[in-house]
Amino acid sequence: MNNTPQAARKGFTHCSLRFFCSGKASAMNVIKWFVPIILVLCFTAAYGEEEVLDRIVAVVDDQIILLSELKENVRLEMFKRKLSPEQNQEQAKALEREILDGMIADQILLVRAKEDSVLVKQKEIDEVLQKQLTRIREQVGSEEEYQRQLEASGVTERDLKKRFRREIRNYLMKQKMLGSLMQGIVVTNREVEAFYETVKDSLPVQPERVHISHILIRPEDQDALLKAREILTQARDGANFAQLAKKYSQDPGSAEQGGDLGYFGRGTMLPEFEQVAFALQPGAISDIVKTRLGYHIIRVEDRKGDQVHARHILLIANITKKDEQKALKTITELREKIQSGADFSELARTFSDDATSASDGGDLGWIPVERLPSDFKPVVEQLEPGQVSEPIRSSSGYHLIRLNEREKGGAITLQSDRALLENLARQQKLKEVFDQTIEKEKARIYVDVRLE
Repeated sequence: MNNTPQAARKGFTHCSLRFFCSGKASAMNVIKWFVPIILVLCFTAAYGEEEVLDRIVAVVDDQIILLSELKENVRLEMFKRKLSPEQNQEQAKALEREILDGMIADQILLVRAKEDSVLVKQKEIDEVLQKQLTRIREQVGSEEEYQRQLEASGVTERDLKKRFRREIRNYLMKQKMLGSLMQGIVVTNREVEAFYETVKDSLPVQPERVHISHILIRPEDQDALLKAREILTQARDGANFAQLAKKYSQDPGSAEQGGDLGYFGRGTMLPEFEQVAFALQPGAISDIVKTRLGYHIIRVEDRKGDQVHARHILLIANITKKDEQKALKTITELREKIQSGADFSELARTFSDDATSASDGGDLGWIPVERLPSDFKPVVEQLEPGQVSEPIRSSSGYHLIRLNEREKGGAITLQSDRALLENLARQQKLKEVFDQTIEKEKARIYVDVRLE
């Protein structure tokens, strides 16, 4: 048995069942699993450092769990519960064994998933990854602050994506295993009512939440855009793309290499960039691609499996007052079209610069009001269902926000929240099946607990 941890193996691991309580493992449910940005960056900073071979606290099959991993998860859980490990040492000790049991259960589920050839599609991982990174930027408030926190933590966005991709893959595999366990679990009305009577005094108050959509228009640097068009013409007229990149590209990481980005998979680059790069055939040159960084011209050199080898030329956007006015004019005209009867979702698909939501008609899903971006919250609070906001400015550009639906918070009752209670009762049954399954697998899979 190999007890040496593999490079970059350390990661968040939690009790699988805890994150299944919302039912189907959709992309948005998975996003809820990730911790807030400050925690992500704080713990990722440690991840980026050389891993210390401390002590093994458990072995599951051929995988090990380190004391440092366990302590990290205990600190994270204490932080989420607003508890100080120093002031709550007994509670931290009890939590330590609870979390270790969850980490062991996680590994057992992964062993089963691999044995059963449970597959997670790359598209599923990419969808979750892009939405999570978008949510992180919204939490931070601006691109500048996001980059500052990354730099302060000593990690790059590539490090963050690499970490997330591994965690998302494992999480989705475990969710699919739990989904198979959940099949066939039926809850009767009488069981729902009995469950409610048992837990009604301990049920949390539901927060107010909203279902919103948006259209984003980013201001364009007209001078940079004009220059990009001139370079594109040269490239399509046969000029050497690598030489053009060396001469014009403002990407410090690739310009000297002729814009060479090497091979990369989905979830590595900005979504707008990837959408175009993965649609091109080798030798093809893209139209101008706008991202939050500026304007790109992409040439695909080669494709291998689910990876592409590409070069690009980047012209950074320097937004002027005139550019701002043009973007505001565009978003204002879109609002006028909506007020005159145009379909919001269709306009979002056609015009929105938010690549992660445009294809869904700008749909951002259900969001607790308290977690809305600071630019959105006061506006959304004033909207009625079906209303579209006036243009608002954020660090990303100009937005129109439509409130699709609002759900008021409050106490959970049998009359108004039966579907939720039915789901919770089903989760209770699932937990019983889950615990039985884990105990059964422990008799078959090698598990060695070494926590003192």
